[in-house]
Amino acid sequence: MMKKIMYLLIFICMVALVGCNKSDSFKGKEVVYSSENSSKIKQLLKSYGTSQQLTVEKMSKKNILIIKDEKIVANEKLWNDFYTNTKNKKECSITILQYTAQNDPILTYLSYKDNKFYMMEDDSRDQYRESEKEKDYYEYTFNYLKLFEEDEKIYVYLLNDDNITLEKLNYSLLSSNMNEWIPYGFVFYYDK
Repeated sequence: MMKKIMYLLIFICMVALVGCNKSDSFKGKEVVYSSENSSKIKQLLKSYGTSQQLTVEKMSKKNILIIKDEKIVANEKLWNDFYTNTKNKKECSITILQYTAQNDPILTYLSYKDNKFYMMEDDSRDQYRESEKEKDYYEYTFNYLKLFEEDEKIYVYLLNDDNITLEKLNYSLLSSNMNEWIPYGFVFYYDK
């Protein structure tokens, strides 16, 4: 009898340990990943399903910031917490769901870890993307997260220079001189 109890306890411990190894599973609180974990981030983004599954109604129940028609429509507190945590140099992550003009979902994973911002954008579900695109996922790493306000909108960018203004960034985007181009990662924008 004592032997059966010991085997049962060992079995329970092993099941518990296997469960702990699945802490990367994407249920509940997200793990903070950086560029070294791009395959896990791709797995996370794929795990949200097809375009038909990525509706505002279904996804608003998950821990995902949702932006549609230039408005934050669900889980704004997630964004506010993420932004506050990054200002306090606390590692954190957020998943963002946005929709194209044709209502195709675009998922973005954004994290702050090791004093860097890492972003992976998944546009694999965008039916109207450029046909010559070779890949579905785009990765960026930058030093700063900047919010710019213009015309009652908030623009969120990743940059390597904290002194860049929206005017400088816009100028560089319109300049024909490649030397004036400023590297950036566009995250999203929304109505204020």
